Amino acid sequence: MLSYVALFATGLLMAAEGAVLMYDPAMLFSLYGRPTLNFNSTEGAVLMSLSRYFGAACLTFGFLFLHLLPHAEKHSAGCRTATMLFALCVGVAGFRYYEAQKAGDAETTDVSLKSAAVLGGAFALSVLGTMTAPKTEKKAKKSKKTR
Repeated sequence: MLSYVALFATGLLMAAEGAVLMYDPAMLFSLYGRPTLNFNSTEGAVLMSLSRYFGAACLTFGFLFLHLLPHAEKHSAGCRTATMLFALCVGVAGFRYYEAQKAGDAETTDVSLKSAAVLGGAFALSVLGTMTAPKTEKKAKKSKKTR
């Protein structure tokens, strides 16, 4: 049951974040305290493009996690995938925090802590989902007939 909740919550999180990154990345940046970014510059256009690519990846993961909900035998694989994804994302947030601290940038430090909190919660939920996912029976391999 917890694996179902984990896949549902992480699927919704990824689908929502992906949709926002695809269609209105500026809103997401403003939620994280960066409303003054200049998206009309060359760097801003690259940032918007990368945001949309990441949004497409997030939508794909969100679809995958939600698609696995009715397939209890695949919950373990879905939760393991979510665990790997969120572990990497938490690592990125931690590195951003480290670099912001080193540069003395309080604003980026706050943003990275917000990211780490959300992604860390999703990571923890994914780990719990992996640990409680229904066990699947391994099928016996068919032996090859020799001639």
